[in-house]
Amino acid sequence: MKKAGSSTFGRSEAQGGDASGNAARAAEEGAAPEQRRYEAPRRRRAGVRTDLTLVKGILAKALAYKGLDKKVERYEFILHWREIVGDKIADVTKPEYISRRALLVTVKHSAWAQELTFQKPVLLQKLARYLKKGDIVNDMIFRVGAL
Repeated sequence: MKKAGSSTFGRSEAQGGDASGNAARAAEEGAAPEQRRYEAPRRRRAGVRTDLTLVKGILAKALAYKGLDKKVERYEFILHWREIVGDKIADVTKPEYISRRALLVTVKHSAWAQELTFQKPVLLQKLARYLKKGDIVNDMIFRVGAL
């Protein structure tokens, strides 16, 4: 049980605290009793959610208001790019945008552009599974550039 006037905030015995208890506590924390500082606990406002679902909802409403929600949905396949092409290819490619039913993909080296041209039918088939309804990609164009 604590003595009246004792505190856990680093008071010395002369100030009314139990010096041995504070010294032991401060030694555990790696600081001398005189060097410890009181930090008030952080408070949250009641009823405020701190998770990202709130931000996601606000962002979705803002995009819909500006008419950009359909464009963002069109490019959701980029989130699954690694699953579509595999780890090795994903490390050397970056999908850019869809134009005239063709997906432009930046590749690291011309040898990769050549190799991916041969794999185009298989990649297009895998890509079709991740596209939104109504989006059609018939071709992939590979260009060499910085990722």
